[in-house]
Amino acid sequence: MDYDLSLGERLDVLIGERRCISNVQEITREGTLIISAPTFRSVTVPIREGELVNVVYFRQSGMFSFVAALLRRFVSGELEFCEIEIKSPISKYQRRDFVRFETVIPVKVSVLADADVLAKMSIEETLKVIFDRRYMGLPRPNESEADECLSLDISGGGIRFASKEPYEKNTLLECTLEFQKDDSMTVDVLVVRSEQPLKGEPHRIGAQYVNIEERLRRRIIKYIFEEQVKERQKL
Repeated sequence: MDYDLSLGERLDVLIGERRCISNVQEITREGTLIISAPTFRSVTVPIREGELVNVVYFRQSGMFSFVAALLRRFVSGELEFCEIEIKSPISKYQRRDFVRFETVIPVKVSVLADADVLAKMSIEETLKVIFDRRYMGLPRPNESEADECLSLDISGGGIRFASKEPYEKNTLLECTLEFQKDDSMTVDVLVVRSEQPLKGEPHRIGAQYVNIEERLRRRIIKYIFEEQVKERQKL
């Protein structure tokens, strides 16, 4: 894979709510990346083996992002390093993509791959799972009806929704967003956090789009813009 990265280049690693700093140390023959251990305010932030993280880097043409899995942590001399493997296509993001817009719309959710299964897959295997389970009718982890959820907010980079199901972090989901009657779209997302504020309340699921087509991302951004205009007109 062509990473378009150079040695020593800065990477932003998103771990939970923290935006950590790292840099590229080596690109191995196997295609993995050796990076310095991510730090937040000069403190190293631990990552578990197999855990998925979002990685961002910058170019004059914009911001680029991918999902990576931690293969191992190791120490060389007095420094700590991580070996990571890219688990999603590299996508271009615009800064406006990260603007969250609070909106409540129906979201139908179903599982494409559980977190423990996804952690063992290569990029190619992950994409094949998405294709086979959506378009070829291959069995999914849970064949029951889709979970009927409601969005909390949405952006060009991801979605947050309320669900009765406690989807585990790093689970791959298929989400159908119903903007209006006869106006919906289906996207694949990776769960990055799952919280339940109080017992008995819905779980709040935060997820990032995976392998999203740019035309779909533009449709989401267009929806956000149109809804913002409507809100301003009410003032």
